[in-house]
Amino acid sequence: MDGLTINENELVKCDMEAVAVVIPEGVEKIGREAFSCCEKLKRIRLPAGVLQIGEYAFEYCTSLKRLTLPEGLRAIENCAFYRCGRLKKITLPDSVCEIGQNAFLGCDKISVFYKGKRYTQKNVGELYPPEPEDDSDS
Repeated sequence: MDGLTINENELVKCDMEAVAVVIPEGVEKIGREAFSCCEKLKRIRLPAGVLQIGEYAFEYCTSLKRLTLPEGLRAIENCAFYRCGRLKKITLPDSVCEIGQNAFLGCDKISVFYKGKRYTQKNVGELYPPEPEDDSDS
């Protein structure tokens, strides 16, 4: 696939000049920083087989405005959409069972739709797992 580097079933890198990307069938993971700093990326289509989005996978994709993630996706790792400042709407399938810390940090205009609820920049932190308790007092 032109402009995409795929290692087995993991997409590991995309051409930074890409504007629109269709990820081929067979890809199960979007790797760490795979689309990092792809500032021109406006449209992306993910196949139904994608199960995981890695850390910082879409960081600084500043032209990306909306995204619907495929049913079957299980995990969105830490800071996956970090500083996607124009990202306004993202729809998560009910199959997502893990959302990493700060997955949407810096997405100031975001509306996340998940399990019948809308999350905005003000309450998106409710999606993240609780911080581990500090046991330093013991």
